[in-house]
Amino acid sequence: MEPEQQNEIQTLRLALRERDQTIGQLKHALERERNDVSEQVSESVQTSMERLFDEAAVPIIQILMQDYFLQEGKAVKSHDVIRLAKRLIKTLEENGLTIEGTIGETVFFDSNYHKPLSMNLSPTTGESVMVRLVGVSYQGKILCKIGVNNPTLEMGR
Repeated sequence: MEPEQQNEIQTLRLALRERDQTIGQLKHALERERNDVSEQVSESVQTSMERLFDEAAVPIIQILMQDYFLQEGKAVKSHDVIRLAKRLIKTLEENGLTIEGTIGETVFFDSNYHKPLSMNLSPTTGESVMVRLVGVSYQGKILCKIGVNNPTLEMGR
């Protein structure tokens, strides 16, 4: 082999070695970046959860206190319990929970959002139904469908 070819081979080997080192460095940098992002996401979720639990703590404690009073045979005012529940719901809504529907409202049935509360009710899409139980969603995902019934039935049935 001629010296010129040997020099070219040596140059190419050196270039390949440098390329491999660069690839290794980039892989290492990418892994560090992934770890940093993962850590940031984890910290963000932790902070959000702590804030949610901090805001929910007082109403939860007070609801449990009302439960204790009830267990002890002491008078519990339903108005106070409802007020606490609404406070807890407000906290959850401020953190992304959405209450779907309004009890007593007549709506057009959509199986994506509604579920019949009676086995005897099989509404078709677009049929009028009455909301009996609200639904719940989070970030556009339905967690619990709106409970509906025949609009001619009285509430409580």
